[in-house]
Amino acid sequence: MAEPPRPHVPEPSPRRRISLGVIIEDILIVLAIPVLWLTIFRLDGPICDVIQWVTLGAMVVVFVRRINRFRRPPTVGDAGSPTDN
Repeated sequence: MAEPPRPHVPEPSPRRRISLGVIIEDILIVLAIPVLWLTIFRLDGPICDVIQWVTLGAMVVVFVRRINRFRRPPTVGDAGSPTDN
């Protein structure tokens, strides 16, 4: 006995995997934005200074990682999206 015809179900498109490093970078950027308010509100103190210096260091690391990612040639999986970070 033959099977009844099935309706055509399209294959799901492959989801782009986002690496853990990119997610951490994005979280650090979002957390760095409120640190700017320490300067805007002119809050002084050793704790505020340490927070600002640590945030500056983290943003330099994020910046260098993203620049290196742009300079790296695209791999097979990245060929369809050259502007993604």
